[in-house]
Amino acid sequence: MKFYSVQQVLYSDKSLEQEFKAAEPTGTMRIGTKHLFFRAGLKHYAIPFTEITGCFRRVRSVETKLCCGRGTMEMESIVVRTKAGEAAEIGVPGRKAAVKLMEQLKKTLPDADFTVPAKPDEG
Repeated sequence: MKFYSVQQVLYSDKSLEQEFKAAEPTGTMRIGTKHLFFRAGLKHYAIPFTEITGCFRRVRSVETKLCCGRGTMEMESIVVRTKAGEAAEIGVPGRKAAVKLMEQLKKTLPDADFTVPAKPDEG
């Protein structure tokens, strides 16, 4: 199994596969002992915990067509920040999964910032 960094660099560390398999899956994410793993498309990514400076939940309202008309769905994701800014926005399968993942990340990364950044002023 191949793992990439968020900068699309291929990791050559063979121990990543063992750590990935040992981690409990939650949607497209897994929290290992040293890395946060996620899948996007056909690629698997690994972010070392040492690079993560913060995480937060992002909820987007998405307009959809339903059988009885139009509706709005809320799409949950976890945003991972590094020193360079937002490194990844990882979709999760619902509110319960997002809350569970945030609790696990807070235990795993006690020094990280879990506050939602302020929106930039528009104008």
